[in-house]
Amino acid sequence: MVISDLLAKEKYKLLPLGVYCCLVLLLMGIIVVLWDCFYMYPLIKTMIAEDKAENANLEYKLQEMRDFQTKYKDIHKYEKDAEITYNFSKKLLPVQPALEEYIASLEENAVKYRLMIISLQPAKERKNKQLGEIPLEYGVQGDFFDIMNFLGWLQEGERFTTTNKLQLKCSSDGLECHINTSIFYLIEDK
Repeated sequence: MVISDLLAKEKYKLLPLGVYCCLVLLLMGIIVVLWDCFYMYPLIKTMIAEDKAENANLEYKLQEMRDFQTKYKDIHKYEKDAEITYNFSKKLLPVQPALEEYIASLEENAVKYRLMIISLQPAKERKNKQLGEIPLEYGVQGDFFDIMNFLGWLQEGERFTTTNKLQLKCSSDGLECHINTSIFYLIEDK
């Protein structure tokens, strides 16, 4: 039997209109179920997974906030401590090279530790995007313990420095220490 024969009104008595409506509704229901299974379900599953990940991230942030609140119950004390740390970091890594200030501090501490500066020579400055470096070579002369105290000051000094090379020599005037260090500074964003 051909479908066109079923729909032909003249040849056959057609099925009641309700049956056709039910078939159309059944066909539309199957299309909706297929739409749900192959499009909506994966989409909703992905959205649920994203929401779970976002919830986990928010729970982690909330836990960090709670930990922060239990650690720093007094926010004014925290602000004061943060300001002290910030000022200390600005002193360690100033925004300007401030080589003159560093050399003056170096000379002052050499006198303090009873050392004589026998050479002082800055090298060519190196820069990258955020940090500038000024290599500095100098020599001091004095006794062993004074040189060790001076090196301790360098390590605990007011500027962030690295010691690249250290050479000790014994001379007729006493012990000589030739030091190659680098001082650093922050480069401001323009």
